[in-house]
Amino acid sequence: MITASGTLVIGKGTATVTLAAATLKQSYDGVAKLVTATTVPSNLTVTFTYNGSSVAPNAVGSHPVVITVSDVNYQGTASGILVIGKGVQTITFGVAPSVVVGGSGTVSATGGASTSAVIFSSTTPTICTVSGSTVTGVLAGSCIIAANQAGDANYTVATSVTQALTIGTGVQKTTLASGANSKLTGTANLKQAGTLRKKGP
Repeated sequence: MITASGTLVIGKGTATVTLAAATLKQSYDGVAKLVTATTVPSNLTVTFTYNGSSVAPNAVGSHPVVITVSDVNYQGTASGILVIGKGVQTITFGVAPSVVVGGSGTVSATGGASTSAVIFSSTTPTICTVSGSTVTGVLAGSCIIAANQAGDANYTVATSVTQALTIGTGVQKTTLASGANSKLTGTANLKQAGTLRKKGP
């Protein structure tokens, strides 16, 4: 009678690893970006490496990602590219200033997080002018102020926005004289007559 013996080796089963596509494209905001994945069988433990490191990146650019199953019964791996795009900037105007012809006011706006400042300009220079954040009234009418912000290495150029404000006529003080016995005085706006006083017969 012949007998034999041996060792039965049961190797690890192969698991399927699938990266979540939505997590492979993200936008910069200064926070580290993590990729997620699912496995079949489900809920297996996996490890992630980004650019060969366990530390998730936060910089704009393309970062290789490798996911490896870490389980006593299964093995498996998957890879992909995490793309971190530039963050989006938005500009929001503050309350519009009250400005009259010959007067000035200050315009304000909150921009995005880039290193570039918000820049103001007038799209109606015959009605109003802008220097820095100071708006000066030229003629009565509708003044349109544009705000722009450049991008940088981490943020895109902000979409230009505008703010409308009305340049008022203001107040005019007048003192007029006509002849030795006539005197015109008064305080009026640009559409208002003064008061005529006449001495003598």
